[in-house]
Formats: sequence, C-alpha cells, structure tokens
Amino acid sequence: MVRGQSDLEKEELVSEKSLNSSPLESVTSGMDMSQAACWDDMQQWIETNLSKSGTAPFSFVYDGKISEVFLPDWDFTVTEVPLDGKRTQNILTYTDPQTGLEVRCETTIFKDHPAVEWVLKFKNSGECETPIISNIQALDTTITNEHSEFTLHYASGVQEGVAAGADDFGPRTQPLPPNSDFSLSPLHGRSSWGESLPFFNIETSKKGIMVGIGWTGQWVANFSRDSRSLGVCAGMELTHLKLYPGEEIRTPRILLLFWQGHRICGQNLLRRIILAHYHPQRGGKPLTVPLLASSAGLYNEAFEATEQNQIEYASKFAPLEVEYLWMDVGWHVTAPSTHIGPADPERFPNGLRPLSNALKKMNMGLLVWMAPEYQGGGTWMERDHPDLFLTLKDEEVADLPPFKILNFGDKQALEMITDHISDLIQKEGIGIYRQDGPIGANLRYPDQRPYPNGQPLQWWRDADAPDRQGITEIRYIEGLYWFWDELLKRNPGLIIDMCGGGATRIDLEAMSRWVYLWRSDHNHPGFEPNDYQSHTYGISQWVPSTSIASGYPDTYSFRSSMNNGISVAWNPYQPEITQRWPLAFPVNQKKPYELEIAARKTVDDKERVGYVVNEPFPWEIAGNLIQEFRRIRHLFYGDFYPLTPYSLDNDVWLAYQFHKEDLCQGMILAFRRPECPNQNGNLKLWGVSSDASYEIHFEDCGRKQVLSGKEMIDGLDIVIESQPGSVLITYHQCQ
Repeated sequence: MVRGQSDLEKEELVSEKSLNSSPLESVTSGMDMSQAACWDDMQQWIETNLSKSGTAPFSFVYDGKISEVFLPDWDFTVTEVPLDGKRTQNILTYTDPQTGLEVRCETTIFKDHPAVEWVLKFKNSGECETPIISNIQALDTTITNEHSEFTLHYASGVQEGVAAGADDFGPRTQPLPPNSDFSLSPLHGRSSWGESLPFFNIETSKKGIMVGIGWTGQWVANFSRDSRSLGVCAGMELTHLKLYPGEEIRTPRILLLFWQGHRICGQNLLRRIILAHYHPQRGGKPLTVPLLASSAGLYNEAFEATEQNQIEYASKFAPLEVEYLWMDVGWHVTAPSTHIGPADPERFPNGLRPLSNALKKMNMGLLVWMAPEYQGGGTWMERDHPDLFLTLKDEEVADLPPFKILNFGDKQALEMITDHISDLIQKEGIGIYRQDGPIGANLRYPDQRPYPNGQPLQWWRDADAPDRQGITEIRYIEGLYWFWDELLKRNPGLIIDMCGGGATRIDLEAMSRWVYLWRSDHNHPGFEPNDYQSHTYGISQWVPSTSIASGYPDTYSFRSSMNNGISVAWNPYQPEITQRWPLAFPVNQKKPYELEIAARKTVDDKERVGYVVNEPFPWEIAGNLIQEFRRIRHLFYGDFYPLTPYSLDNDVWLAYQFHKEDLCQGMILAFRRPECPNQNGNLKLWGVSSDASYEIHFEDCGRKQVLSGKEMIDGLDIVIESQPGSVLITYHQCQ
C-alpha cells in the first residue's frame, strides 16, 4: 500500500467515487509497442495509394475538374531518395502535358515506425498562368471496414480568449455512424487554437490510423462516412488560386501512422515518432526541455525589470541549478512598445549583454520574449517600411491601435526581420528565443467593440485577389518556416520557444522547430494546480513534450505543473505562504515579509484564500522539489497512460503514468483533489511485463517494495490521506 504525504492510518471509504478501474479497459500483460501487425497495414496502404495504378492520397480541383478524373492521364514518375537508415523518400511527380502543371508528392516512408508522411507541392513549369487550382486536399483517403464502426478520438485545442480554459487539451470522442459527416478546424489562423489539436486517432476493430497535420495556419479536416467506409480529407481551409510561370507552392504536411491493439498503442506510437523525428534534437536525442525561473510575477512581466533586479533574482535560484532566466514582455522600449527591441536604455543602459554575461557565470542562460509578427509604430520596421506589412480592408481599421502584421511572405520583410532577430540574439547573448503573436485579438473598434478578425487569418484573406485565394497564407507560413530554420542555422544551440498566445501553434511542422514552455494561458497568473493536472492528462496523449509554470513551492502545486520541463514563478523575497485549501493565489507582492491576507475569485467564481506569515522563503522545500523533478524528468519522455478517468471536478482523483520502455522504468503521479472524500485508490498499471519483477520506490515516504508486473497490472492500492494531496511512485525492473 502506498501512503501519501502523511502517515495517518488508513480510513474507510467515504465516497462512491472510488478508483476501482482504469479509464482504459484492463490488460493482462505489458503493452506490445512493436506493432508488428501494423507494418502489413502500412505496406498495403502504400501499394494502394503511392503508385501509378493506385489512388493518389490527395486531391484537388483543376480548371473545374476533380483530380481523380485526370491524374491517371498525366505523366508520372517515381524517384527514390535515401535519407538515412530510418527513412526513405519517394518523390511522386504528376505532370500535366497540356499546361505544364507539376504536382509533387514528396513522401517519406519510415523504417522504424509503421508510418508514412508527405508534403504536396505544386509548380507551374509552363510558360503561361495555370487555370485555377482549388480545394487542395493534402490528404484524401478512404478507410474501409465493413464489420465495424468508426470512432474518432481527438483533443480540444487551446480555448478562445486570453484566459484560455481549464478544459484545454481535454479528450474528445466522436462516433462516426453511417451516413454522417464531421469536420474540425482551428480559429483565426492558429493551428491549435479552438476546438481541436491537429492530431486524430481513427479507431475501428481494435486497430486504427493516427493522423497528424503539419500546417501552422488554417487547416480543416473532414470525415465522411457511408455504409461501409470512412473518407478522410485534410488540407488548407481555402485554396482557389492560379500559379504564375515558374511559381511553386507547398501545402500542409500529412502523417499517417498505423496501429493495432488498444487505442492507447496508437497514442504512444505517435509520441514515439514525434520524439524520434519531429522534436528538436541535440546530439541525436530529443532536446531536454529546460528548467527555468521566471520573474514575470514579481516584475510585472518584464515592464519593471532592470539589469540589477534580474541579476539579483537569478542569483537566488542559481544554487538550485535552474538552467535559464525567463524575461517576458516588457524588457524592450515600451513607449511606444517595440516588441523586437532594443532593450529599454533606462533600465538596461548597456543592453541585455551584461545580464546574459552575469547569468553565464551562474551556469544559466537567458530567455527573451519577442513578437516580430505583430508590430506597432514604435518599431523601426513599421515606421520606415510600412509597405512590408499586411493591411485590413475594413474602413474602420484606421482608427484602431497602430499595430500591423508583418508580411512574412515578403522576401524583403523576411530577410530584414531574420537579420534583426539573429543579430539581437548574438549581440545580447540570448539562449532561448521566445516568439509570441500574432496577438491581434485585442484590436477594438473606436466604440470598444472587439474587432472579430484581428488574428492573422483575416489579414491573409484580405490580401488575396479573387483568383489568388490562399496564396498569402501559403507564403506567410513558408516564410515562418524559413525564418525559424534560419535562426537555428545561424545560432547553433539556440532553443526556440513558441508562445503564440499560449501555445496556439501546436502542429507537426511547428514542433519540429520549437519547444512549448507555456502550453496554455489558462488562469495565468493563478497557476491553478487541478487544471494543470487535467492539461497534462489531455495533451500528453498527443504531444510528448510540453511545459508550464509552478506558482508555489509546495508539493501538490509543483507536481501538478511537472511535465517535460517546468518554470518556477516563485517570489524568493516573499514570506512563506502557509496554505490551506482552497489554495492561495500569489499574494500581491509589495514589501518583503509584510503580513497580508489576500483573496480573489477565479474564473469559476470560487474564492481562493491564503495567509502570508512572517517567515523566510522555504528554500529547502523549493530545492527538494526541484531535485525531485530532476530525478524523474527523463521519464516524461516515455509512453503515457491515463490511470483514472479525465475530470475537471474537485472531488475526484486524477492519476497518470509515464513508462520508459527502453529503460524498463516508469512513474505514477496521483492526485487527490481538495474536495475528494475518498483517500483510497486502485491504479492498474500499463507497460510493465507480467513475468518480470519491479522495485517500486514510494517517493513520499522513502519505502521500497518489490512486486511482479502482474501484481502491478492487477492494480496498486494507494492511499492519499491529505486533502488535497499527491503521491509520486517510481519503479524499475529488477535485474
């Protein structure tokens, strides 16, 4: 039996909300992630869709005709390009002998995962403008299964609004019965903002296909069911354009991954292929998401930051081996706001280099926030080069605040901003470049009505001619990818963190260049632990690497925020917060050691009350929490298993498991929420081998125990006596 954070005797159950079962059906052995049977499914799909005689895995309309009608008559070639030992590229080229339109399906076949991906490109190799190309579906395929129903699994995206939502990344299930249609798309041109992440699991008869979309703009996915099959289409939401002679465009990246067994197999195969082939790499291994200290709560983001107070703040955390100092919005000239530098000369008279040099002596790096896409009149680019910015057609926009979106599809603008940001990174010694925006949601009409299309989508659409719809978005997204790739090329070792209004740009293309240190703006700066647990539960089934901040140096809150990385947003000058549930928000930081009582309401109208007492900051507790994270951080890169049903309620348990199959190690994080009367739980584990033995370490009490894999699969009885409370359990296979 596992004890929580106290040594009280076990009490009788007081609630019917027990944990006598997993949200996933029980298993009798460890998960077989080899997925050998899936390779046949993948090979069959390739033979059917990636050959001259097969059906192309994409579609489009050309001069009013659907591609499946005329593609068989076009010239066709296949070119094989070996990439490495784990991937082979096949370039399928279709050419119209009449107009010279060339369609290339650049396909990658993986050898280490049952998966295939492609990028569809169009090039006008003729001497005249092409007819209109429209309704480009980068993915257009059919899944046939006469003896089973189809079920679509996906996750909510980041919710609309500055505060985002507690249900960000929440699991969603959509039955797809015969003769039904279902569609998903993001909001306003950000790939993960709104109703869905761009990842899907199509389940049928104990097997299925994972679908991933790589497009950091406006995509759409459509699912159409007839009596015996499911049609799946995905691509840009709007394409209706001609191409000039020599002109070329690309479309969204598509990933298909085949799985068999339990649905969770597909989810974990997706985590594995992302870590292996899409996550930023260091030395041939996935980049370790860093541990940071953020001074944002203490210094009004960075509007009140100075060279001196940031060095002093960082020095408090250097003994804890924090890896980076986080400098968010406000370090730059703020009247008018520049967003891309330079540093405010009054607060940083010599720029940021003295700060980054001081951090280097502490074995720390510097993270700096910028927003190059969305600029105001204070930037030299907007002032001197207004022609490089997109404009809105709305006549009232002239009265809006002076912010515009830089046209990343313009070569001159792209080269200017790349040179500027790269030079700033080198000059100021920046180790993590944090990009925000576009952040046009705050645009308002003169009468204070919110401008409904302040996000990039409307700017793109307004820039398009009737016969070139979609071209501005395409060029903009292509430019973003070139920009990020060029920053990484020019600055070896640089890490790019994408905020985008709170991780609203999560997709295959984006995650291959960035890390996500702030996955949601929900409840900022409240740091609501229960909601953060739910976020981890939801997003970990799709995205294997994310991070968020911890607002308090207490075990429950800190563990609720733990994922691949973590940022400590603690006030080292503030007295200890003696907490009772409801959990305290950060007290209004005024003077050190000032006795204060604070109360504020959350988004759900529940009061959180905390008491500040005249005691020093709990450095020993803080150090222990960080050391605990360091011991287990590698396990967050393993497979993920939910152990309880997903919930936002305060009267339940929430628990999940991370299992590193290659190391035969794993961990369990379980939380008893503040209004949960039930101190007992039974958690059925995954991933372990039934005939192996495992040493289990109960981190909260230091006790060790050896159990068989079968016993762990059958279920661990766990007690958490504190309310709220948590347990951390680690295990490894015995030799």
